Amino acid sequence: MIHYLKQLLARPGRQELINLVRQVSDRSFPIVQQQAVSRIGTMSLAEARGYVRARARGVVRRQLEVCLTRRYAIDAALQERIGLHACERVVHLVIGEMLAATPAVRRRAA
Repeated sequence: MIHYLKQLLARPGRQELINLVRQVSDRSFPIVQQQAVSRIGTMSLAEARGYVRARARGVVRRQLEVCLTRRYAIDAALQERIGLHACERVVHLVIGEMLAATPAVRRRAA
C-alpha cells in the first residue's frame, strides 16, 4: 500500500507535464538546430519539417530520459506522448528560426 502511494505521489500533474515538455524541447532545440541548419536551407517546407522531425526524435528521446531520471515514475505510454509533444515543439522552433532567417519574398502588384 505504501509503495502504491509513493508511486501515485511521484506522478506529475498537468502543469508539470507541460513544463517537462518545454524543458525537453528547450534542451533538444539547439542540438537539432545545429544538426539540421546546413541541410534544410534548400528543402521545401514540408521536406524540412520531415527532416527536422526525424532528427528530433532521437535527441528528444535522450533528453527525456535525462530529465526523467530522478523525477518521476512515468509509464511508457505517457513518455511517448511527452516525447511527441516535445518533438513537435522542436520542429516548430527550428522551422520558425529557419523562416525568420530567410529573407521575405515580396510580390509586386500587377
